[in-house]
Amino acid sequence: MAKALADGVYEHLVTRELARSLDALEPTRKRDVDALDPADAHSVLARHLAAEVAKALDAVAETDRPHAQVEIVNRLLQELRGLVPKASESIDDGVVEPPGEQLRAIFRGAAPQRPLSPLASSTLLTRNRAEPTLGVELSREIESADRIDVLMAFVTTGGVRALREALERFASRAGRGTNEAEVPRLRVLTTVFTGTTEVSAVESLAALRGASVKVSYDVRRTRLHAKAWLFHRETGLHTAYVGSANLTATALGAGQEWMVKACAADLPHV
Repeated sequence: MAKALADGVYEHLVTRELARSLDALEPTRKRDVDALDPADAHSVLARHLAAEVAKALDAVAETDRPHAQVEIVNRLLQELRGLVPKASESIDDGVVEPPGEQLRAIFRGAAPQRPLSPLASSTLLTRNRAEPTLGVELSREIESADRIDVLMAFVTTGGVRALREALERFASRAGRGTNEAEVPRLRVLTTVFTGTTEVSAVESLAALRGASVKVSYDVRRTRLHAKAWLFHRETGLHTAYVGSANLTATALGAGQEWMVKACAADLPHV
């Protein structure tokens, strides 16, 4: 049965269901339909396929999970291998080992701290009561990062103090996969815009091993007001926090801040 379509903009792949709905449009309503762009058709089709596979796997009875789901995925990969022989080697490498497990860490000594929010699924942090405080999440992101980039309008001593222990442990770790003499492991860019950033906070960050801190003194043209953290990991699980929170004690604790956590695992283009 055709579904009613509202007027407005779309970016929908034309499926069999959507084609029926388009055929049912009144003659007075126009449509704008383009052919898939060869440059990014693979991404559009892959997103569609992933959504359909997710729905199918979710329909598997709970008593048969996850082993039946693993078997389905591997059978789909086997079929794909036959359809695209050129990609057979990479497809073979992607076969899921039964019964279905996830690698959580590789380490020496104590297991690394993990953020409470996922490292592979992007999310929005709004300081909901069920969510961890931003300070706790950032501390855990710092603990598991190999390199960190910080773009922060305002940096205060209270904010640095809230993350001090995590930052010191991060600084004490030997650089993995980097030449510390050439590549700073912690890069911070802040500003004197509005006069909020405190000298003692900047000096405290600059004193950390492997840190590079730069300050923008342009308060008329750029008025740097961005707040972002980028956590780079040799495992590929990079994460970025972008939102309203500055590096202040209030923002990291009781402040009503919103931060989007974007993960390279599900939003690599971002």
